[in-house]
Amino acid sequence: MAAGQFNVPYSIGIDSKDKIYVVDRENHRIEKFDTNGTYIAQGGNGRGNLDNQLNRPEDIVFSPFGIFVTDTGNDRIMKFNSSFILVNKWGSKGSGDGQFIHPHAIDVDSKGKVYVGELNRPGVQVFNNNGTFLKKWGSNGTADGQFSIPQEHIAIDSHDRVYIVDGESNPRVQIFDTDGHYLGKIGSHCKISTGEGCIDPDGPGPLELGDGQFSKPEHVSIDSLGNVYVVDRGNARIQVFAPALKDFSK
Repeated sequence: MAAGQFNVPYSIGIDSKDKIYVVDRENHRIEKFDTNGTYIAQGGNGRGNLDNQLNRPEDIVFSPFGIFVTDTGNDRIMKFNSSFILVNKWGSKGSGDGQFIHPHAIDVDSKGKVYVGELNRPGVQVFNNNGTFLKKWGSNGTADGQFSIPQEHIAIDSHDRVYIVDGESNPRVQIFDTDGHYLGKIGSHCKISTGEGCIDPDGPGPLELGDGQFSKPEHVSIDSLGNVYVVDRGNARIQVFAPALKDFSK
């Protein structure tokens, strides 16, 4: 497709200069725009596994340590500088430490550690910002601290708490510290159209049946005040949660 067009725009990121980057998954590229929507440039030169190519990328994150992209179809992470020039890459297909089975979600904490969630393996892998494997955590299950798969998205707040959207069969957002210790969770199953699993969180009050619950949650973002925004796809809404946890970093 032509510059400025999309084929399955999958995720979006904004840099410190308010430039907008769209992960154009099925065109195997990242497109860059200004705030008026004017096309500026792209990263990725056709589908492939060369250094200037991508294969179905799915997530992007900006940080002082670089721009990181999940190159999902190539089972690798790509690191770019602020000019979107490739400076590093890591990963290969497999189940070993530092390998991936379709890396899908990514974020970076204040120390530059990179957290990656995969489509076909529960939990996260953690790397330094040059791609050195540091640790991993998580297993398949429904208990606190476990995951169904896939994990949909990762976000990290200003206290370096890691929020992970669990899979649609276990609809919740789980919260961890950077060592993988479970801190808490947001949400439970509710399908509003049928009432399945739905509860009224405050009885006869301002909240309604199903508020604070999810059906197929897909994305989480956190603003500068710590408010948590969750895409509740199955219920066709966005839900916003106030910061609910103390600062565990102290």
